[in-house]
Amino acid sequence: MNDDVLRGLFTDVADQAHDPVALAPAILTRARVRRQRRGLLAAAGTTAVLGAATSAVWPRPRDGAPAPAIATPSSAVPSPSIPDPRVRMKYRPSWLPKGFVEVSRIAGPVSQTRSFRRGGPESLELIHLFLDAGPEPRGKRTTLGGRTAWLTRNPDDQTQVTLDVGDGRKLGIAVVDAQDRAEIARHVAAKIVEDGSAVAEISLGFGWYPERFSRGAPEVSIDGTRNSWTEVLRLKDGGRMLFEVELGADHPRPDGGERSTLRGRPAWVYEGGLADPSCPPSTPEQEITCGVSTAQTRVELGRGRILSLRQGAEDLAVDEMKRIVTELRLGPAPDTSWLPG
Repeated sequence: MNDDVLRGLFTDVADQAHDPVALAPAILTRARVRRQRRGLLAAAGTTAVLGAATSAVWPRPRDGAPAPAIATPSSAVPSPSIPDPRVRMKYRPSWLPKGFVEVSRIAGPVSQTRSFRRGGPESLELIHLFLDAGPEPRGKRTTLGGRTAWLTRNPDDQTQVTLDVGDGRKLGIAVVDAQDRAEIARHVAAKIVEDGSAVAEISLGFGWYPERFSRGAPEVSIDGTRNSWTEVLRLKDGGRMLFEVELGADHPRPDGGERSTLRGRPAWVYEGGLADPSCPPSTPEQEITCGVSTAQTRVELGRGRILSLRQGAEDLAVDEMKRIVTELRLGPAPDTSWLPG
């Protein structure tokens, strides 16, 4: 899948965990505009071989994956104890309409999202599974697949079915831009099973971040295709994104910024107040993901790859951003065999 389209969609979904699917139509529209303006460089198809786990256990490399090309400088100050951001996915659909394939995984300590698409990069036919903790939803109560379920009473709702999967967690099923959305969602909900094998796995890992963020928990996401994908590692405090690091295809560089060198590569540091020319926001809530008024760094790794850091809900000093990027752990490429070709 076109990773530029999904970058906007799934980052926004993750950042709005309290009500992700309510924003789906606007997210999809804005992501399509972003993709049309930005485009992908031909070099974006080059396999991203950078990444790392956050402990001594590294993500499983694919056969033949080359070793990391960029060494990580060691820190004179011990890094905080940061858990391995490889998260096992808890549930999967054992039935989907013909033609749907998985295109994205987002996973944190509590919430998870899996997304499936039918059609090519232009298609907006999507099915999302949203797992999160929450109270009993409103709607018609029934039973699907042996689980308590709630059916939406509003045909305009993006989440058509919510399942009670136990432990205080609910699994929402949202069908977007497809005929018979409610019927499809009910069929998918009735065939939800536990998943004992799928993992949301990326190759980025935190080596250091400020101690004041120690309350945060990592969230990982990956989307794209088997040969060209985008990885994001976020630090979140509940529904608040503190900051995120992304490894993906090249995209237009905002004007201005301080020229620097990070990890031995050309870099730019922005203290905020600059707009991403490829992503004009339409609402204030979209400012973080569009890069407007947001401190960020950009490291050009070569071969069409960009390593970037974006500030979230709390301020980061320039020196802190530089250190996070410098001490970020980069290791073998993740397993992308589950993504479309």
